[in-house]
Amino acid sequence: MDRAILRELKPVIADIANNLVHALDRVAAAARVQADTGKADGLYFPITDDNGAFDIRIVEARSYVVDDWADLFTATREQISPI
Repeated sequence: MDRAILRELKPVIADIANNLVHALDRVAAAARVQADTGKADGLYFPITDDNGAFDIRIVEARSYVVDDWADLFTATREQISPI
């Protein structure tokens, strides 16, 4: 394992992760607008590596978006999560 390369890539990898989180939050915001539930702000894509915490967050998200969006959030998590 080349530790020097890993140290050099650390900021790039962190930026990629940050961009992914931001993009998923933007999708969640668009879903909230489309759902038109009357709730403003406060919805973020429910990212967590803890299944129990995710279950709580997805229930909260369902109050902002329609079930189809919440199901898509869950499917997305299953695709990007190492768990």
